Amino acid sequence: MRKIKGSVTLFVAMIFLLVITVIMTVITSARIQGAGIMVSTSVSCSLDSVFAGYDNELFDKFGVLLFKGEDKETVISQLNGYLKDNIENTTGLDLYEIELKGIELESLTNITEYGGLLWFEEAVEYAMYDLKGAYSLVVMSPNKLIAAR
Repeated sequence: MRKIKGSVTLFVAMIFLLVITVIMTVITSARIQGAGIMVSTSVSCSLDSVFAGYDNELFDKFGVLLFKGEDKETVISQLNGYLKDNIENTTGLDLYEIELKGIELESLTNITEYGGLLWFEEAVEYAMYDLKGAYSLVVMSPNKLIAAR
């Protein structure tokens, strides 16, 4: 029987193509997973940076973390700036090709909404851990506190 020249070469080339395909699939999967982790970390760091602008005085007096954001647009612009800084703060090659399409803020609630009930709940919760404050808040009813506003 006569052998055809190049049949082994063709067989090895097909196996090589399959091996390269599997390797490239694994590399692409790792790149996508890395991009997801990078985005998750960037969002977490950016939110921490935005909420670092809490009101120190209220935290020191009442232990309540209140963000000093005026409106949705201010919060979105701050978050957008931090996200761009965190995502673009990569050294070397841009392997992930991440781009920021937009940010949507569902709601922003002020502490004074609902007749001050949010503030009252936070103050009472903090007063449970501070005995001096607990006595003064237990003596005053919620209605008197809200009406005194």
